[in-house]
Amino acid sequence: MAMTGAVRPAILLGLAMVIGVAYWHGAEAYSAGAPSSACGSMMPGHGFASQPVSSGGTNGGFTVTTSSSTYQVGATYTMTIAGSTNAFAGFMCQARTTSNGQLSVFTGTVPAGTQKISGCTDAYTHTSKTAKTSVTFSWKVNSASVTSFKFVCTFVQSYNTYFVQVPGSDLTLMATPTTVAPTTAAPTTAVPMTGTTQPGATAGPTTAAPSTAPPTTLAPTTMAPTTMAPTTMAPTTQRGPASTSMVSASDCGTGKSCYRDPPSCTTDCTYFYSQKPIGSTQVEIELSAKTQGWVAVGFSTDRIMGDDDVMGCNVASDGTTVIVKNAFNQGKSNVIDLSTNPAPFITNTFSSFVNGQIYCRFTRTLTTNSNRDKNLAAPNKYHLLFGTNTAASGRGGSNIGMPGKHNSIPPITTAAYTATDTSVANFNANIKVGLIKVHGFFMIIAWIGLAGIGLFMPRFMKKAWDVPKDEVAWWFKLHRPLMVTVWLMSLLGFIFILAYKKGKWSTGSSAHPGIGLATFILCMIQPFMAMIRKKLNKSQRKIFNWTHRTVGLAAHALGAIAVYLGMDLFRQNYGLTTAVLYLWAAWAAIEAAIWIGYEIKLLVSPVDPTEKIAADASIRKALLMVYAATCIVLGIVMAIMVVAHRTGSSED
Repeated sequence: MAMTGAVRPAILLGLAMVIGVAYWHGAEAYSAGAPSSACGSMMPGHGFASQPVSSGGTNGGFTVTTSSSTYQVGATYTMTIAGSTNAFAGFMCQARTTSNGQLSVFTGTVPAGTQKISGCTDAYTHTSKTAKTSVTFSWKVNSASVTSFKFVCTFVQSYNTYFVQVPGSDLTLMATPTTVAPTTAAPTTAVPMTGTTQPGATAGPTTAAPSTAPPTTLAPTTMAPTTMAPTTMAPTTQRGPASTSMVSASDCGTGKSCYRDPPSCTTDCTYFYSQKPIGSTQVEIELSAKTQGWVAVGFSTDRIMGDDDVMGCNVASDGTTVIVKNAFNQGKSNVIDLSTNPAPFITNTFSSFVNGQIYCRFTRTLTTNSNRDKNLAAPNKYHLLFGTNTAASGRGGSNIGMPGKHNSIPPITTAAYTATDTSVANFNANIKVGLIKVHGFFMIIAWIGLAGIGLFMPRFMKKAWDVPKDEVAWWFKLHRPLMVTVWLMSLLGFIFILAYKKGKWSTGSSAHPGIGLATFILCMIQPFMAMIRKKLNKSQRKIFNWTHRTVGLAAHALGAIAVYLGMDLFRQNYGLTTAVLYLWAAWAAIEAAIWIGYEIKLLVSPVDPTEKIAADASIRKALLMVYAATCIVLGIVMAIMVVAHRTGSSED
């Protein structure tokens, strides 16, 4: 019996969802504006690192300008954000003090296409992702206590290209003019001031000639006491000649704990990390790598990137200076505060970069007053993440996190350690992707290799074979084991990813977890629906058939989309080749051509319901062979590409 016309739209809708997935991924951004969760970092939750941003840099051609560099209390000025070479789809702007506090200064009419972010002190964002070239705001300062600040804006050029915290110029409070009446000064004798005598000056009495200048011109302001403030309270930075001999593994395991790559290196290491306690309140950290970009270490409570305290150093945009940084991983993105570079609890920094070898050494207090920086004092233990970006794209200024993504997944210690442990000669670290690969293998085979074939049977193959009386039809003999296998593989894939995530829900911007969960739920329902089929009467059977088919088609469409998004995530995070996505597109195109093409054929030439075997049975069998071969071969190839992909020198 031909499928009812009511079900055909469901098939076409499901296939349209599969074909349209390439357009889905680009629409995952917050098209209606930044959320309140971005108030502090101003980082889009897209899972990519910010493009390099620096004060005075090109910053992708995006600028933040004001109508005046000084301001008076109560006066209104304008601030304009613009893209000189590129339009921007989204933005977020705030006013911030020199200590990185958020200010409330925006005033007047809200510009078109702009909205205030609820939950932030005073921040504005876009209302749609329509391309913009400039937006102008009005602002004023209402208190003389605000003596200086700047505007900071994030520009989103595209889903994976954005510039975080592009700074405007420093704005300062205009000094209130004062009028001093001219006076005639009688000859006076200046009293010598202890500690203010300039070299070569006479400390004896001085006679001042009559003057009409304000008396303040006689004050020794150039010798303000602030020049005598102790400098030991500020972080100190030293730079010296770079040499691989700065790295020494001679006391690894005795005076300090280390991580070395390769494990046998002593001085000439591709990557080197060491930690050594300094007294009872500090730890000295060494980092070195053969890189043109950056090297960093992260302290994590688990073996998954996210909510990690990160310290490292990167080559600045000038290609010579090395910047020591304290940052943190917000999800899969690394961000840093504009006001802390490095943080005040990082001192005694030494850095160098020569001949492609970056080296830095610094002291970090074990405890801090920051909520986001980890307490490294014992007994707290952390897994260590050893990351690097070896390309010049990893260079950047001091007001962003580690620029650019690591070009290979950071090895992570298998066990957690205290930051003051000195007993480890070389930390055992590897890349934890084994469970992800197994999850991907099962899901690809299930939803690309088998699910479509299983659905093809009841739709097109019911009248392809003769069925002797009282025997199970061939289409059902194939349909049932195929769908049971899909069900089992989906269950196993779900268990493996649940084990990898330790039961935690993924918080990234990708739709993969949500669509994958929806697929899993629909898949789990199907066999239980099938169990009640025989107990239904004729009228109930019609409802069952419609529901069973619709759920199956929806699960297949969503499963295919989830596979695509999952492989794309693996590409972003672990460097999987984009060729696997092209294979998926080829599979989707062939599936769409076969399914939609034959649906049209059935609409034009309906099957005679009285026929035991369809007149075009041979065509259906041929289509089945082509379709099954396509699904199985491409599904296996994609699964092998994921499993065989090497993310680093060591995996688990």
